[in-house]
Amino acid sequence: MEKKFDVERLIKILQEVYPIPEDLEAYVGDVVTAPASAVTTVTYTLKDYFFYVKKLYIDAAADCSYEWFLNNVLGYGYQGTKTLDGNEHEFLKRLVLKGGSKIQVTITNTSASAYDLDIVLEMWARKWRSF
Repeated sequence: MEKKFDVERLIKILQEVYPIPEDLEAYVGDVVTAPASAVTTVTYTLKDYFFYVKKLYIDAAADCSYEWFLNNVLGYGYQGTKTLDGNEHEFLKRLVLKGGSKIQVTITNTSASAYDLDIVLEMWARKWRSF
């Protein structure tokens, strides 16, 4: 029995994992101060495109914990929110966020020291279209 290879399905899968030439690189590099014994929240609002998130990163610091909150996350038959603990998350199958979504990280610093922390968001932006 001969197996039929579905080229269109393969193209759709690849377009969810890798950018296409028309996509825009969306890279955020930022620094935030986490004051001693305080909770700090940083929010980024995404506009006009669908964003394929590759990596979320914030420097790790002693006595700090991190919680990421993302809304308007799209998946197969799913749209909702996602909460992630930890300072670094890399996605093999990209997380897709609708325009108007927010990426928020809450830093809880329980130490007696303040820290300057680097934040990096690696993603690409795509105008919505059917493939």
